[in-house]
Amino acid sequence: MSNVAALNFKQELAEAQVIAAKKKAEMEDATASSILSLSRELRSASVENLGVMYFYYPPSVTERDASQKHMRYDARGVTISMLGVVDGIMARVRTKDTRLMFKDEDRKRLLDLPADAILDIWHAIGGEQGKLAELVDDAAKK
Repeated sequence: MSNVAALNFKQELAEAQVIAAKKKAEMEDATASSILSLSRELRSASVENLGVMYFYYPPSVTERDASQKHMRYDARGVTISMLGVVDGIMARVRTKDTRLMFKDEDRKRLLDLPADAILDIWHAIGGEQGKLAELVDDAAKK
């Protein structure tokens, strides 16, 4: 590296450090108000042969817990049962006017539907960003 290139590099590094220090200094302390003001976006997804479904992104703690309470960790890794997928769908899928689409009494009927259709819904709403659906598929193959 030439002296000129080395000097330019040192100047750029110094400028970057100054910018980083300013950004750090500008960052304010978190408050309950700032945390509680976090929001989620209503999104939609089309599921073939079923129609458009609505869900909030990112999932809330409650929505995520509905599916994750069915996760198991063992020697094979992480698995989730189809019960978790159904509970996750019930907690996340909404109508266009943001009301939950399913009630507790719908759970048994959802469990009796074809697994492929339930997984299509789960994938469409980004169920655990698709990871859990893949784990279910893998577990079903074993």
